[in-house]
Amino acid sequence: MRSTLVCLFAVAAISVANPVVEYFLSEIQVAPDSLERIELHMYSDARSYPVDLSGWHVTTNAGFATIDSGTALQNSTDFAIISHENVSGSFSLGDDSDDVWLDDPVQGGGDHYWYGRYGWTPPAGTSVSIYTHWEGVWPYEYLVGDWYLDSTPTFGAPNDDRQGGITGRVLDRFGQPLENCWVQLQNAHGNGGVACDSTGRYVMSPLGPGTYEVSARSDSTYLPAYYPESVSIGVNGWMDSINMTMYPAGVTEVGRREMPQGPLRQRGRTLVLNSDRPGTTLVSVYDDLGRLRMSERVALVVGQNELALPSLSRGVYFALVQGEVRRDMAKAVLW
Repeated sequence: MRSTLVCLFAVAAISVANPVVEYFLSEIQVAPDSLERIELHMYSDARSYPVDLSGWHVTTNAGFATIDSGTALQNSTDFAIISHENVSGSFSLGDDSDDVWLDDPVQGGGDHYWYGRYGWTPPAGTSVSIYTHWEGVWPYEYLVGDWYLDSTPTFGAPNDDRQGGITGRVLDRFGQPLENCWVQLQNAHGNGGVACDSTGRYVMSPLGPGTYEVSARSDSTYLPAYYPESVSIGVNGWMDSINMTMYPAGVTEVGRREMPQGPLRQRGRTLVLNSDRPGTTLVSVYDDLGRLRMSERVALVVGQNELALPSLSRGVYFALVQGEVRRDMAKAVLW
């Protein structure tokens, strides 16, 4: 899950002013273009009401826009919807990826959501929404914001459909939990990750409806583990016992899925590069019309190197790796 932390520190009987990272972005819809919009709501209660949003800036990859005069959050239950109709300047949200910034040019502060290579990209007619909740124990409580795909946008009302999730345990070959273990979920609309607890259990929630590839990773002494089947959930659906076993590097797992060991291959929405030496390489991804959709220089280690693909739309792509002494190409089919 994509999370942001707001830490609040307090000392008994002492009033202390601390900087707070604010939460304003509540829901985002990127397609179709006629419904591009951003919902704002103040979750962190860092300001007094009403919160005047006039003159605030919304910046995306397409450019810079200013919120019109008269736009405000009147109280703790109020929502403001930002669209082409109440901004001046360039307002556009990328269908595949974008970097969305909200800024107050007078007092400072604001919010940020990045989707594309990381995070969730909502398909047409849906949205990506935030669920905020407190974690920790007083006085070290902190506010957590988790983004998830929502199949039924609720602009102007509280976010819903946040009960879905996938959970399980990740253990080593002796049935013991691993240190530094984390689980990644990915599908055609993005990816998210969550850490395992001290018992090896992980809980990925909230999670929108869809079909996910689930994998686990630890430190470099362990091989990644992959759940052998895709995992599907519906709206507010829940799947438990999605368990995985991790093996040390060099130890063969009996019954483990075998993958072709070419220098470059696709695994779900990840490119896997095998290298027999450390170094760097340039990875370029083209669509079936030959248009460049992604280019990134990657630092290689000996063995498997993974590069997550951006949230490109479904289709056929070609990945070209240009190393110091070798060029490789692979076809990638994204669903």
